[in-house]
This record gives sequence, C-alpha cells and structure tokens, in this order.
Amino acid sequence: MPRLLFVLPLLLNCLLLRGMAPPLREDRGTAAESLTRGPGNSTADKQYALTLIKAGKYQEAIDRLQVLKKTSPADISIQVELVDAYFRAGKKSEGERETQEALDSSTLSETAGLALAKVLVEDKQPETAHRVLEELATKWPESAVVHAELGLLLSKNSQFEQAAWGLGRAVQLKPDSVEYALALAEVLLSWHHYSTALDFVTAEEQRFGKPPELEYCLAYSLYGLRRHDEALARMDKLLEQYPQFDRAYYLKGNCYVDLGDSPKAVASFQKAIQLNPANPSYYIALAEVMRRNAGTVEEAIAEAKKGLELDPTSSDGKIQLALCYETKKVYARAQVLLEEVTQAHPELILPHRILARVYYQQGNTSEAERQSKVAAALETQHLKPFPAPTRLLPSSKP
Repeated sequence: MPRLLFVLPLLLNCLLLRGMAPPLREDRGTAAESLTRGPGNSTADKQYALTLIKAGKYQEAIDRLQVLKKTSPADISIQVELVDAYFRAGKKSEGERETQEALDSSTLSETAGLALAKVLVEDKQPETAHRVLEELATKWPESAVVHAELGLLLSKNSQFEQAAWGLGRAVQLKPDSVEYALALAEVLLSWHHYSTALDFVTAEEQRFGKPPELEYCLAYSLYGLRRHDEALARMDKLLEQYPQFDRAYYLKGNCYVDLGDSPKAVASFQKAIQLNPANPSYYIALAEVMRRNAGTVEEAIAEAKKGLELDPTSSDGKIQLALCYETKKVYARAQVLLEEVTQAHPELILPHRILARVYYQQGNTSEAERQSKVAAALETQHLKPFPAPTRLLPSSKP
C-alpha cells in the first residue's frame, strides 16, 4: 500500500493532463502467398522471407534474412523479422541475442522498436518484450505510445501497479484520446482501486462526454464500491441509448449476483450471450450462477464447456467447470482441470484450495495437505488471487 502513495499523485495529474496515441494494432503485415524474387532486389528478398515464415519454413527464412542483414545492416526491419523467425523456430537464445543487437543499433527508430516489441508479444515472449519496451521508454521518455504499450503489456500480465504508471504517463503525454483514458481506467479497476477509478473516470467524462465504455467503467467503479443500485441505474440508462451494449448486461448480472437475485442474474447473462455469443466470459459467469442451484448444475456444466470451447486456456473456465464437477461429486474430472490450472498458473490461490478439497474427497490426504500448504504460503506471500476483477471486466471484443 505505501507504493500507492507514489502512484496517486501521478493519477491526480492525469486528471489535468491526459490523452494518448492509439495502441499498436495486433495484426502484422504478411507477405503474399508467392513472390518472384528478383536478383539484388532486397525488398523482394525480404517479402520472400516473410512468405517462408508464414509457411513455417523458419530455417530457410533465417538463412535468407541473415544474408540480407549482411547486405543491408542499417535495415532494422530485417532484424525484426529475424527475431520473429528465431523464436518461431524455437531458437530462444538466438532470438534474444538478435533482439539485444537490434536495441543496441544506432539506426534503431521508435517505430522499429515498437515493431520489435510487437513481434515478441506475438511470439509469446512477454519478458523479452517487457525489457524492450523499458529500453524504448528510456530512449524516448516523451513517447506516449511507448509508455502505453508498456502499460498494456504489464496489464496483460496482471502487473497492475506498474501498468498504471505506464498508462498514466501516456495519458499525461497525449491529452486528446479517450482510448488511453479507458485503458488506464480498466487497469485501476483490475487493481481494485475503485475510488481512484471513479474520480478519474468522472473527470474524463467531463472532458469527453459519456462514451459507453467510459460509462461502463464508471458503473463498474460503483459496483466495486458496492453501490449496486447506482451501478444498475447507470447501466439501465446506458442501455436506453445503446441497447446492444452487451457488457452492460454482464455488469448488471454481476450486480444481481451480489444482491442475491439469481433469476435476474441469469437473465442478464443470457442477454449478454445473445448479443455477443463469442465472449467466453459470459458463459462462465452464467455457469457460476447456475452451479449454485442444485437443479441447474447440468446446465452449468454445459455453459462452462461452451466458454472453454471459445477459450480453451481460460483458467476461470476450468475452475468453474471443476467446481461443477465437484458439486456433482465427479472428483476425478475436477482434479484433472484443477491440476492443469495449477501447473499453468501456480501463483493462483483458489485452484489450490479447491484441489485440496477434491483430494480429501478422494482419500488422498497427503496431497490434500500439500495443496493446502501451497495455498497458505501464497496467501502469506501476498501473491495474486484468482483474478475475479479481470473476469468482471471483459474486453468489448471477443
């Protein structure tokens, strides 16, 4: 909590100075399916290498890009694609070496550095991407987009305090965009700083009006502060203007869960699914409510499975399905799901707790006690719990 004292002045400054450049797009340019490579044509050579990467012929792409790098040493884009090829080929050490070489290059531009970070994120190298963005922030301390991308990456890794710093700086540097203001608001909410988020979003709405996403964040702040009636009233008003805004129904559902009104919660989640059937969070939330009613546990299992079909890696989905199986006393299936979660995310407390119960039910006392000790140790270390706030704040895009 003491570190928050250093963050709050920055966030207060953000109320006066805000804005941002748009975040990097997720899609990278790809080469055409086939290209004729002319002799001495470096552009065609590079495009051909991109085609090889797309085709999964990583070593061939690496060989061609290494030749291009020698003939055009000042072209950082070649090194960026070489980094991509190395990591895709499973050559981690070579990829990290090439990354550092690109960072050390005197011809590195801000744009090329951001492209490098984006490739690393796509190649599932978040730690290296983090290091790149930190170095870019040192090289270009007044770049809003660099600070924003660093904040967004940290947010994806649930490092919300550091993410607030990055996005807060971006908001200061570019006082003309609602998009970064929204990103900062969502980080504050995921960080559980509801009062700060409420003050921040209220000020932003005075500048930008009431775009639906910001109004949603304001209502979510109220929800986090347990001001459910106010949150519901704002969502009802929002839906009068934007009847297709599925997140509003999702937030209403969670308000009704807290208020103990399961029928209205189910109806709200079902409406959210009707409007956006591609969002796995909605099915998982619906499964959680249905699981608590003995007569709808089978339906809960079906809904949880739908969510996992849309996002097979969802820890939330696996935990909810495991809880359904625990309710049905199908302990073996619950155990498999929970072991997958604890292996992928050993820092989460809740799956260890549930797994301990499941082991006890199966008579495996030693393993149950071990899981209980792991959960207790995590609590003592103040590591992050199961990220319910992230679940309650789904992306507007599936």
